[in-house]
Amino acid sequence: MKKILTYITISIIFMLNVSCTELKNDTTINSSTMKVGIVDETFSMSVPEEYTETSSEYIDKYFTKDDTASIIFTKDSDVYQYDNANEYYSNAISQYKETFYNVQEISSEVVTVSGIYNAQIVEFSYEIYSESNVIDMTCYVEYILTGNTVYIVTCSAPTDKYSNYRNDFVQSIDSISINR
Repeated sequence: MKKILTYITISIIFMLNVSCTELKNDTTINSSTMKVGIVDETFSMSVPEEYTETSSEYIDKYFTKDDTASIIFTKDSDVYQYDNANEYYSNAISQYKETFYNVQEISSEVVTVSGIYNAQIVEFSYEIYSESNVIDMTCYVEYILTGNTVYIVTCSAPTDKYSNYRNDFVQSIDSISINR
């Protein structure tokens, strides 16, 4: 749970420091050319080539595009108390509701990753209030429960630009593979 709060804090800092750039409003869905993104001993995921690898004090490696969209991988270990990814998501969304404003679920789907692991893919929006304005964000997130570990891939962008990145987010999440 401490990792969820850390992640939420990192997300706030990241989003408040990201400068939004004007993008053309092209909602055409195209396949992006993918590259290897995250790989560790059990988890792998590809990301679109146009995304730049970066890091922060709290996250060793994540990806951004246009200083607007981000794809972040985290994992939470020793989470034996959850029977499925939906339970973990329910807890996580409660944390979002305590931290952000106007959290609204857009969609939610139970899926299986690598033919074995229970996962929950969700889309939701929320607002961040700063001193000078309100930032509306939308996320596409997958929570994957693998026994005592939950892998979390959070893809996010400002709500008014989200449709420009959604296909990239879906392709990245669709590329996830877990080997145990």
